[in-house]
Amino acid sequence: MPSPTSRPQRSPAAGREADGASPQGFELRRELLVVAAVCAAGWTLSLLLPTESSLATSLAVLPWVGWLLASAQRPLASGLDAHHAAPGRIAAAAPWALAAALGISALVLEVAGWLQIDRLYAPLAWLALLLFFYSRRKLAIATLPATGARPGIAFFLAPLALYLTLLPWSTEQRPPDGDEPWYLLVAHSLAFDLDTDLRNNYEAGDSLRFMDRAIEPQPGDPVGPQGQQVSRHAPTLPVLMAIPYRLGGALGAYLTIALLTAALAWLSLDLIWRAVVASAAAEPPAGAALAAWTLLFAFSPLLLYSHQIWVEVPAALLCLIGYRAARGLAERPSGRLLASDAVLLLAALLALPLLKLRFALLSGGLLLVVLYLLRRQLRQRLGALTVIAGALVAAVAALLVYNRARFGNPLRIHSWEELLIQEIPLATLLVRLGGPFFDLAFGLFATAPLWLLLIPGALAALRRNRGVLLHGLLLYGPYFVLAASRREWYGGWSPPFRYSLVTLPWLALLVALALAERTTPPRRGLAATLLVATLVLGVLWVAVPGWTYNFADGRTLLLDQVERAQDVDIGRLLPSSTRPRLASWLTPPALTAAVLLLWLLPWPGRAKGRDPLPAVLVAIGLGFVALAALPAAMRAVPTWRIEPEAAFVERTAGNVEPQVWQFDRTNFPEAWVLPDGGELAIPVRRGGDDFQVHVLSRFIRNRDADLELELALDGTPVGTMRFSLPDAWRLVSSEPFAWPPEVPARAELTVRASPPRGEGPPGVTNGVAIDRIEIEWDP
Repeated sequence: MPSPTSRPQRSPAAGREADGASPQGFELRRELLVVAAVCAAGWTLSLLLPTESSLATSLAVLPWVGWLLASAQRPLASGLDAHHAAPGRIAAAAPWALAAALGISALVLEVAGWLQIDRLYAPLAWLALLLFFYSRRKLAIATLPATGARPGIAFFLAPLALYLTLLPWSTEQRPPDGDEPWYLLVAHSLAFDLDTDLRNNYEAGDSLRFMDRAIEPQPGDPVGPQGQQVSRHAPTLPVLMAIPYRLGGALGAYLTIALLTAALAWLSLDLIWRAVVASAAAEPPAGAALAAWTLLFAFSPLLLYSHQIWVEVPAALLCLIGYRAARGLAERPSGRLLASDAVLLLAALLALPLLKLRFALLSGGLLLVVLYLLRRQLRQRLGALTVIAGALVAAVAALLVYNRARFGNPLRIHSWEELLIQEIPLATLLVRLGGPFFDLAFGLFATAPLWLLLIPGALAALRRNRGVLLHGLLLYGPYFVLAASRREWYGGWSPPFRYSLVTLPWLALLVALALAERTTPPRRGLAATLLVATLVLGVLWVAVPGWTYNFADGRTLLLDQVERAQDVDIGRLLPSSTRPRLASWLTPPALTAAVLLLWLLPWPGRAKGRDPLPAVLVAIGLGFVALAALPAAMRAVPTWRIEPEAAFVERTAGNVEPQVWQFDRTNFPEAWVLPDGGELAIPVRRGGDDFQVHVLSRFIRNRDADLELELALDGTPVGTMRFSLPDAWRLVSSEPFAWPPEVPARAELTVRASPPRGEGPPGVTNGVAIDRIEIEWDP
């Protein structure tokens, strides 16, 4: 079995196959004219628009992106050295096709909003063109090196072009949120005050330079003896952004993140291509590597983080730099040590914990990879490894001592008890470990379903390239277990997959290994269906970036829109690891089994000349017909459980409990507080002639009186429920009720709290916090 670190070998046929029938110079000139026309049109239009329009900014940036692509194409077209295959006709056209797609993207995306057209249609142009562009089979992957050099610069510029084009739109639609404002404020203080003391910045309202509200210190921020106020966030990322911030304000900081994200995508392609080559029995399938790379850089979640300030993107980049350096050390003859590889490895090991303390586990994982790769050379390189490990231990120890002196806690705002994974109940641990992948709000598969192909990809790695799978487990395993086992495993108020974003390049590698296998109609149908779903969701995430920020309440903002429109509870069928329910246990294994069944289904060889497109279209159609039929199917199922805070429930009064910004809110029951006189209207489906209602609730007594819930079906009273024991969660059950014969099978259940009664302060009422309502049917 080939080693995952083995050198890709280019066969002579590869160079001949890449050659196109038309002269490359003609193709290059033609595509240059295309991109020049697009850029000229965009630049002209940007001059006609108001200067504050994000369209003007997007289109003003685009010509420079086109120029960069043009300058990058020249060395690629001529071949960098003897080990590079000259790109063919399609390869030469690739960057210009992408530039044209981005030009139309900026035009459609922003003009739609400018003309007050429904913005959900705006990003369709760039997604469609991107799909067409990457559906070509022989693309610029032929320019990938065969000798361990980095991929061509075009593979850095293509993601950067996408990120720069979407940057004005995304930042306008979604201002800094989560931890971003404090990272920007520290960068501002470093850029203008040359310190990290934020007291004067809070007093001056400097956050108003990049957002529309003044921010205050976060809980846990330390205060110095002279009143200095320091952010609890490490200053490493703000130091990196300080000079760009001084030159360009918040835009300079965002450009820094876009550059880091493009660099991450660039080095990820090297990782993916090497794994595909090492796993291939014959000529490696270039299309599989390119498709997985496209999924990585052009879709969620990495696309969401390309214009937001989080430490996970630079951490993922440092992991790849360190892994590449470790691989370089392992591939050199025993006894020889390349200084650049050693320096890069040491820099990555030390920078990770400085970026965020929890990334020290990634440094430890990277050190394990180094030991594994050099296991046969330990004696010869024991001195160098001892120095590297000692430097890492010293850096982490110094960081802990600094935190103890500055914050009064070596872990800043965390505790040592959080590291005791063995204290977590097994059921809770399993739900949290599955959350980064299966959770409907924060999981990878929900944000871009095409990532489900990493499941068969893991099997492919077990069969053909166990080494690369082992490297990934050593590098990310300890960190992933700790991050996923935390109470706030989902990353708090952030886009999906935050804490696990560092693993994304390795997951893309698994997707590439799955796509590199022999295609069959079930596999094509599965991949095509997941691709279309990913494209649809990609449109929504770009058009409405705010929908990617969800509360830890077991729902999503997008799902709330669907439930309100359909008057049906769909959320109970989807797994949530923040609010575990039956689907949290059943859906992950069922979904995994279904994907593997379709992927491993035996299928005879395809008849010669048969076009697979009809079968793929049928599979896509069946998949979306089933999805469209889901609300109707849910309406036909008898109602047995209702969560009153769900979007399909209409409420006239009350509030959610705990409050949306409650710290560590997953430790509290998710409920709706219904006050005296408040009402819930719930669509229900009949499941029998008689029924009994059970309410898990907590009675809130503010007046000297009990509270009654009056139940009615389509306005026909059916009974009441009384609440009298306050201040504890109890399951209150009603008497059996008969379904009125004049009420149809699908009706509206009204739950109304009795009007205020008894003595109490003016304006103060009783209430009942309802966690859930269960209906027990007697057929």
